[in-house]
Amino acid sequence: MNAFFDKQDYLDRVCGVCGQRDSALLFDQPIESIIGIGNIGYHHLINGCTSCGFTYASPILKEELILRYYENMSNYEHPVSNGIRPVSHQAQIQRQIEIIKSRFDNLFVGKALDIGCSIPLGLSILQKEGWKVLGLDPSDKCIAVAKQQLNVEVLKGFFSIDLLMKNSPYDLIILSHVLEHLVNPSQILNEISNLLSENGLLYVEVPDHMNISGVKSYFDFEHINYFTSVSLTNLIQQNGFEVDSLRTYQNSKEIHPNYPVISCTVRKQKTENVFQMINDFEETTKVIQEYKSLSKELMTRMDFYLKRIVNVTSSGKLALWGAVFTPVNSLVRPA
Repeated sequence: MNAFFDKQDYLDRVCGVCGQRDSALLFDQPIESIIGIGNIGYHHLINGCTSCGFTYASPILKEELILRYYENMSNYEHPVSNGIRPVSHQAQIQRQIEIIKSRFDNLFVGKALDIGCSIPLGLSILQKEGWKVLGLDPSDKCIAVAKQQLNVEVLKGFFSIDLLMKNSPYDLIILSHVLEHLVNPSQILNEISNLLSENGLLYVEVPDHMNISGVKSYFDFEHINYFTSVSLTNLIQQNGFEVDSLRTYQNSKEIHPNYPVISCTVRKQKTENVFQMINDFEETTKVIQEYKSLSKELMTRMDFYLKRIVNVTSSGKLALWGAVFTPVNSLVRPA
């Protein structure tokens, strides 16, 4: 732990996929301060489940603190553009809609729910095509923009089966970059099954842990689950669903987010097939070891250049401004 928070401020977790406690500590990401929470000296401890290979953070800050951050300090309101999603975000949403529509019969329209919808551009597209749509988000700003600019209804809050049940069943439920934030993803998927129609579709998109991008910034405190195609499939099948389609995308600066993702469509399981969980612990551990090595090299280089700058300006004042995003695959080890 740390000197800033007591043990009562933390939540210890089991594996979010298989529910086991056996794990190995793989990485320690210090996070000194969180906007809206304060200087807490938090350490984001990344664990690998030895039973199924799922990678997750534990212990984490209690849900009350995290929910307060999402409600008051949302990164997803796009204030600079007055709530209008940037072009790269629009490209992401358009790709998602194309994937979703390809999994339904031509001209099908139904009822859609987007959980953690932010500014619900995807729902507005579906609504114009005849769908009945509903969003859920904790941000008052997102809700206001949704109503004023897109004419889309968004409920305020976090996931609540009671809040959403009265409008169910839904033919489509969207979980775009949500599962990586959830304390208990298995529980949420299990409850979503009660909201989805028998022939409905669940769309899931998460960061691809097998393709870590962004040294030093990847293990941000907001993300507490790190999925591979294997662990995401394990989670889906563990909770009464089956994979309908699964794709991975590298992405780029032209399409949000600018790191690799897994895109998956899911349906309720129709048969009583015996589920065999696959363990990818060795593969995910190798990925983190590579990340640690590249991160160390980057920090060494940054330290070297900063010291040179400080030496040059030792007789005056030094001001640093800006940030650099460095993809892992752009780092080149010295020969």
